[in-house]
Amino acid sequence: MRRLLALFVLAAVAVGSAFATPTKPTLFATVAPSPARAGEFITVLVTAKLAPKMHIYALDANPDLFTATELKVEGKGLTALGKPGESKPEPFYSAPDKATVGVHANEATFSQNLSLAKDTSAGNLPLKVTLRYQVCDDTGCLPPTTEEVKLAPLTVEAGTARPEFSKPPFAKPEGVASPSEPGEAKSKSPSDAAPTNLLTFILTAFGAGLLALITPCVFPMIPVTFAYFTKVATAKDDDPTVVNKTIFRLAVLYCLGIVVSFVVFGLITALTVGAAGATRFAANPIVNVGFGLIFIGFGLALLEVFELKLPSSVQQLTGAGRKTGGYLGVFLLGLTFVIASFTCAAPFVGTVMVLAAKGGEPMLAVLGMALFATALALPFFLLALFPSLLKKLPKSGDWLTTIKGVMGFLELAAAVKFFSNADLVWNWNLLTVPLCLALYGLALLGCGLWLLGKLYVGFNTPQDKPTIARRVWAGLFIAAALYCVYGVSGRPTHPLLSGFLPPADHTGFGVRKGENELEWERDFEKAKSLAKASGKRVIIDFTGHTCTNCRDVETRVFPEVAVKTELEKYIRVRLYTDRDGGKYATPEEGSRNADLAMTYFDAIVNPLYAVVDADGKLIAKTDYNLAKDPTRMAEWLKNGHS
Repeated sequence: MRRLLALFVLAAVAVGSAFATPTKPTLFATVAPSPARAGEFITVLVTAKLAPKMHIYALDANPDLFTATELKVEGKGLTALGKPGESKPEPFYSAPDKATVGVHANEATFSQNLSLAKDTSAGNLPLKVTLRYQVCDDTGCLPPTTEEVKLAPLTVEAGTARPEFSKPPFAKPEGVASPSEPGEAKSKSPSDAAPTNLLTFILTAFGAGLLALITPCVFPMIPVTFAYFTKVATAKDDDPTVVNKTIFRLAVLYCLGIVVSFVVFGLITALTVGAAGATRFAANPIVNVGFGLIFIGFGLALLEVFELKLPSSVQQLTGAGRKTGGYLGVFLLGLTFVIASFTCAAPFVGTVMVLAAKGGEPMLAVLGMALFATALALPFFLLALFPSLLKKLPKSGDWLTTIKGVMGFLELAAAVKFFSNADLVWNWNLLTVPLCLALYGLALLGCGLWLLGKLYVGFNTPQDKPTIARRVWAGLFIAAALYCVYGVSGRPTHPLLSGFLPPADHTGFGVRKGENELEWERDFEKAKSLAKASGKRVIIDFTGHTCTNCRDVETRVFPEVAVKTELEKYIRVRLYTDRDGGKYATPEEGSRNADLAMTYFDAIVNPLYAVVDADGKLIAKTDYNLAKDPTRMAEWLKNGHS
């Protein structure tokens, strides 16, 4: 099972490369003629070499919709002649903006004609060349960047101006359009410009499924599947061939249920409420209470406190379901997995649906959801087949009993997360950070004592003398429990716990917040007013009460020195987008924040981050895929305020 887990983690990392982040171009500059003489005209050329599939906007791009490239050349005695020129841009249709714009891909050249004053002294004349641009690909854009291009000082030699360089116009560099010859972007319809390369879209959708698989809300479902199919695999049967065929049919049906459920949900969501629908469903407090109760039931069933059975009415509907493998029961397990996984999988589902929406084709949403669900179901299919090998393992019964019990305690601990989500939305202030840590610690301590045979729960408590392996694992669980107790008093805990805890300021019991935690505004209008008064830009953190990935960034990434240093240069505002409201936002505030997020991102798949100026004009935006990396997040923030 460890090998299987390692395989999927490696696969997720490999396929996750499909979430390509735009990279900066390589810039270099030249000047001609060199050497020059006083009174002559010179031309500065800047060449930008871009990575595959990257582009930057043309000089004449609409500034209200795009970040037009800007070239500036400064030096003593230099006067710019007209506007800069550029190599001919290619037309590009931007579906979200419903506009055609000129862009440069692969390589672009920009030029600026200048005159050298007649009284310029001979010697080396330093030139400052800057290029402001925004690099994008099919998945997103980096913040606009102003970069100084290295250029050696211009050598000015003594002598009178040469005739060939004394009068404009002079020879235009090859491939560069002068200001009077702009490259005209021809109109292009949405159908002529695919929003996303199909192969990239396929890899992105499949990679999203693999990445969603390794989130905290998905893994707790593994022991449920494992226990169910193990029971079928180890059932007594006179014909092993029949058992193997039954397991295979159950596995196929289980995975098919997952795929069909995601595809249907994705299509309905895409055609009705949009990509934000999954996120809102996962944040619903009633849904989260239901998740918590389900996980408690699963945990107690794994501990064999009671036997998990279908209702008698359902059993009657299935007829001979038990004899044929319990097909309806397998389908219901698959449906349960789909529902419970949305708390963490919704951002990945939303990402795939947003990419599909760029093409305006519902079938892209169907394809994306099918690929996403296939990747998510694939390990469960393999895991469903794995129990048939348990009969070949020595003492598989004892080993299986121990694993089931441990997973039962982990299921009980996972239930706390869902109840905490509901508590945040309803603003009951019951499940605070210390109480959640105490409950986690209690479950972990119970698991450790159970492994040592000191705690009796259900009918499968180990009766024999603990083995060395059980003692080691018991020690680890007890140590983890003590670590949770350590955090109850307000001491900082490891960032890995952040996804399972409420926000840092939801502490209760008078527990102090982190001393180094930055303050965030909660009102966007106030943040803009502060930005106008201070001359700073605003960083918006669009978050949610039940957002696991939001907690990850807030507690693991933001406290990093490099990230925190850049955040201090902004006016910071944290906006909760829960339309149903919660502890940190009323329903009216949540709806207003959600609408604001929609204007910047066209979807709400938290966490989302936007840099805006004091008037609210968007400068840059990104999401969890970039923000989860402290180094990249620090660089993004640095470019956003420069």
